[in-house]
Amino acid sequence: MQLRRFDQLLNNRLAADRRKGAILVLAAVLLTAMFGFVAFALDVGLICLAKAELQNAADAGALAGVQMLGNGPGAVRDEATLLTSKNDAAGTPVEILAEDVEIGHLDPVTQEFTALPADQEHAGTAVRVTCRRSAARGNPLQLFFAPIIGSTHADVAESAIATLRPRDVMLVVDLSGSMNDDGKVASIPYLGQDDVEQQLEQIWNDLGAPAYGAMGFSTVHIEPSPPDDDDDDDDSPPFDPVAEIKTALNLDGVSYPHPGATWEEYIEYVRNDPILAIYGYDHEYGMLTLVEFWLRQAGDGGSPTNLWQTSEQPIGALKSAVQLYCDVVSANAADDRVGMAAYTYPDSSGAVLESGLTFDVPSIAAIMWQRRAGHYDPYTNIGAGIREARLELAANARPAAEKIIVLMTDGRANRPDSTSTARQFAIDEADHCADSGITIMCVSLGRNADRVLLTEIAGMTGGRHYSVPADYNIAEYNAQMLAFYREIAESRHGRLSE
Repeated sequence: MQLRRFDQLLNNRLAADRRKGAILVLAAVLLTAMFGFVAFALDVGLICLAKAELQNAADAGALAGVQMLGNGPGAVRDEATLLTSKNDAAGTPVEILAEDVEIGHLDPVTQEFTALPADQEHAGTAVRVTCRRSAARGNPLQLFFAPIIGSTHADVAESAIATLRPRDVMLVVDLSGSMNDDGKVASIPYLGQDDVEQQLEQIWNDLGAPAYGAMGFSTVHIEPSPPDDDDDDDDSPPFDPVAEIKTALNLDGVSYPHPGATWEEYIEYVRNDPILAIYGYDHEYGMLTLVEFWLRQAGDGGSPTNLWQTSEQPIGALKSAVQLYCDVVSANAADDRVGMAAYTYPDSSGAVLESGLTFDVPSIAAIMWQRRAGHYDPYTNIGAGIREARLELAANARPAAEKIIVLMTDGRANRPDSTSTARQFAIDEADHCADSGITIMCVSLGRNADRVLLTEIAGMTGGRHYSVPADYNIAEYNAQMLAFYREIAESRHGRLSE
């Protein structure tokens, strides 16, 4: 009996030892597997980290490169390379080659990218950047634990495609009477007498150098005096200096060339205008003072309707700037649309929609070239111009497009009603734009521009105010205007493809 118990105890002990040995073996196997899984997880995590960081670098490079499309393929690659190099991937700086930056087109429907050959890259509208860590590049991703199973490194790569975000842009232009101020005698203190007279003569030449009666461009001084009382003749007609001057200029029987004014009004202007008298042009008759008279009448119906064909300033600088803007937009092929509103307009709207948003961008410049200072009205209704543009964007802007207003003025808001009401109207309209996600870029020039107002309007909407200093001469502010409008045309935002 005792022997059987001893055998049983022995057998139980042996069985327990066998179970312990099996568990040790199983534990060793499980630990090895667990170690392998941990090693695998760490290396996979490293790969995922590297891919995420490569993706960030590719995104940055593509967004940077696409904004340089207007500057040529070289600039695209330089900017993409610069931005990607600011990133690391798993502790190693990202490096790309020229071949890693591709310029081409992205199909908006299929989202398929097509790279262009080198000689066509200037027409590209999208950029693809690929960032790599690979053995072929000499920078593979070194793994920590995978060498145990015979794999020492991994090749990883990520790409990003960026396109220029399309824009719907409304140009809001000032056609007030002051947009020809630089050709007026009142500008002599700022531009000099020679400059002003040259402008007046250029406008005269642009109109075909017309001559009326005995008037050429140079003026003649005529200041008739009343007859002596001793020669008083009851039968003689009363003294009429205006009629005498008209006769002296051989204008009797010569029709005034434009509706809305008369030779008598012109003569009275030269006789009595205080500004002409200040600068020595009173009683000076000729095409010089007649062109000045026409400029002063801008918007009042007495000036030639074909003044749009002349080099009036500063509206001439605005026309050139709009032309440049349209040229840059067309050259960039960035799917932009452009429209134009003008102020002031003499009906209750206070502004007119010259063109709705259109892909036919050159047509906007063509319209602008046919406008003159005071084209519709001599006053300045900035708020109406903003509203007209805002309503067009609200009705017709594309959902994915940036909505922008480019507002230009050389003066101070004075319609509707008082200046204070007009300024508040403009501010209220800017507030509506801010609520609608519309950015307003402002451009001011001239001595009388309300730069404080324009700075406020731009700031309210996240835009920028470009200011031409008041003391610039014509050539300088022409250059400034061109620079501003080019910058606005080229200041684009890229977007990553989905």
